Amino acid sequence: TPLYSSAASDVYKRQDNDLLAAKVAKLVKADLLIILSSVNGLYDSEEAVKTQKSEALVKEVTKISSKVKKMAGQASNMGKGGMISKIDAAEICFKNKSDMVIASGIRNKPIRSLNGKGKATWFVKK
Repeated sequence: TPLYSSAASDVYKRQDNDLLAAKVAKLVKADLLIILSSVNGLYDSEEAVKTQKSEALVKEVTKISSKVKKMAGQASNMGKGGMISKIDAAEICFKNKSDMVIASGIRNKPIRSLNGKGKATWFVKK
């Protein structure tokens, strides 16, 4: 049962959409949380986010380590928490045996692009 969140859907401006989605995913015991963002996923540095170089995109995260948190950088001006809140959402998902993916919601048919060809970061606990 996939569940998705979009940073573009300012439904709950007073709350962080990513954390709210992770909590709902927990409640409904979702297998997968899809977070659509303005970027393709987690990049290995803040500089890489600006250039969005494909080789700097982290394809898979199996554990939320301090290194992963450092990659998330600072909170963005666009939302309440930027990539940091997405990493926090991934931690909630991991604790509840749910996977999560971050992908760009800007492209056409963003969920269909996740079939293996699309650029995204998958959070899969092993």
